[in-house]
This record gives sequence, C-alpha cells and structure tokens, in this order.
Amino acid sequence: MPAWNTIKCPTTGFAGCSQYIEELYELIEWGRFSTLAHITYPYRYYRKHGRAYLLPQDTESELAMFDGVLRALIAAGKPLEVNTSGLRQGMGCPLPDYELLAHYYRLGGRKLTVGSDAHYLRDVGAGIPEVCERLRGLGFETVCTFAGGRETPLPL
Repeated sequence: MPAWNTIKCPTTGFAGCSQYIEELYELIEWGRFSTLAHITYPYRYYRKHGRAYLLPQDTESELAMFDGVLRALIAAGKPLEVNTSGLRQGMGCPLPDYELLAHYYRLGGRKLTVGSDAHYLRDVGAGIPEVCERLRGLGFETVCTFAGGRETPLPL
C-alpha cells in the first residue's frame, strides 16, 4: 500500500486530504474527545463540488490513507463514529464506508458509536438499524454510548 501522504491528484499532484489527515492525528494525540467522528468528511464535499479526483481512487489507496489514523485511534482506546447520513445524502453508504470499517475491524478496532447526524427531526435515527445489521456482518458485536462522560458498550 502507498503511504497516505503520497496519494496525489493525477493532474495537479496535490495531496488533497493530507492536511485533514494530519489534523486527525493531532486530535487523537490531544485525546479530549469521546468518539472520533467524520474521518471521511472531505469525501462528501469534494464529490459534491467536482473535486473527487483529490480523493483516493481505489479501496487500497483509501485504506492506506486512513491506516495510521485508525491504528492511532485503536491505540488511544477511543471509538470511531459511524455516521449514517451518507445513506440519505446520495453516497449510498455510511461514513466511513463499509470497506474502511472492515479494515478498522481487521486492525483490531472494536469500539464504534453510530449516529444519524440529523439536522432535522425527521432524520433522527435514520439508517441506524440498517447500518447496525451490516456492522454485525463485519464482526462488530457492540456499539458505545456515552452518559455523563462514561462509555458504555451496548450489544448490536
């Protein structure tokens, strides 16, 4: 796999997500958060604004780009958020996608939170049952919830 910071746009040579990835590392090192959310945040907007060429063009490159971030997150003992909004916003998958979630699992990641990223009442909980079913199929057994700053695993 190529190193995440060598994934470049074929026409401009710009590493489109490198600064974002660096900031994810800084956030993990800082550690004052409950769950790491939106790790694939640029995907939605790069695609929407015609800049998909700045994103990894194949699964191997995507996994390479996020491999270190996922490893650092696992080492920090923090959960990864699975955001179902991609299902209702035309991406056809949660964010991160199932391939990246399977890679997280293969690396030893077991802590997840699941959210619908609802900005409207009608979207609260949208896609969560479907995504939880797929997560079970990937091998995940629990999701984390937080109350009073305390993490509690719940069975899927």
